Amino acid sequence: MSPADGSPRRSLSRQLVRAGILLAAGLVLLWALLRHTGVEQVKAELVGADRRLLAIAAAVHLSQSLTVGLRWWLAVRLCGYPGRLVSLLRGAAASQVINFVAPGHFGEPAASAWLGRTGRAPGVEVFGLLVATKAVASLLNITVLMACLVLLVTEVDPEALPQAGLITALAFALAAAAFVAILHPGIAGWGTRLLARVTKIAVSTVDRGEPAEPRSVRASRWVEAFCGRFRASFVLLARSPAALGATSALSVVKIASMMVVVWLLYSALGAAVSPAAATFVGTADAPGNMAAVWVPGNLGVQEAVHSSAAAGALGIEPAVAVSASLLVKALMVLHALVGVVLFVALAPLDVILGGSHE
Repeated sequence: MSPADGSPRRSLSRQLVRAGILLAAGLVLLWALLRHTGVEQVKAELVGADRRLLAIAAAVHLSQSLTVGLRWWLAVRLCGYPGRLVSLLRGAAASQVINFVAPGHFGEPAASAWLGRTGRAPGVEVFGLLVATKAVASLLNITVLMACLVLLVTEVDPEALPQAGLITALAFALAAAAFVAILHPGIAGWGTRLLARVTKIAVSTVDRGEPAEPRSVRASRWVEAFCGRFRASFVLLARSPAALGATSALSVVKIASMMVVVWLLYSALGAAVSPAAATFVGTADAPGNMAAVWVPGNLGVQEAVHSSAAAGALGIEPAVAVSASLLVKALMVLHALVGVVLFVALAPLDVILGGSHE
């Protein structure tokens, strides 16, 4: 097949070009943020930061690799699927690296496919459990974020407590409704059929001739089967009190660790933030990540959201807010590098414990 026919090589080229354009846009946004704040002011804040507190923040941030891997492993084991801790730690480390480097956040599907292909764990099932645990974590994240907003709003205006409480309740209800929709067989079944139909229509544009079974039919059948297995894993987690409780507890630990990281970074820069403010900045970053899903490393967008949350909502000095956002990105780069080291360094132990050869 020639490139003109839509070969994988041409598709990859288009994706690389798109990623390059988005990366350039992120760099422009980051540069605009620095220019608006003042490059020299930001540089002065970074040079004067407390190195000891920065080192502690880096250690706490890196501990999230263990938290995420352990959460995934507990979900898999407590739901009755095979999977070793070392293999799932490697998969979690690899997924975080891919998510940081590549646009689209395809790290989890890639890691799950690797686990399934190498025989380390059933790929679709562990992916379903991973997404289920992340959905629960997102629900907790939204709850914590809204609770912090209530605390921050009432600090400024105590009379706004009823309105802030109502907004929190509505946000939690919407997140819970999305969770329940996946569990409800009727709603989930309707969604699966709709997705399969959309897939069939989309793939039918590349059908060639009239084969016995067009690729559009095969694709829609695969999507339907995948969604069925995925939902089964999701329901399994929701109906397992031990798995749901353990993974939720680790999600809370992860949220708390990010709160500690933010507090340490601002303390290193000489800015005092309350626990509610630190948690707000740490959790407000999650929507920014989702908005920047196609930008490699969330570059530019993440810094803008983090800085806006700190400087705009909390009134922190802009140079300090931007410096803290840059330090968060530096920790993420370090996290990705450590993820590569973890994946490679744990490979011999993974094989010794019974993993398939790659």
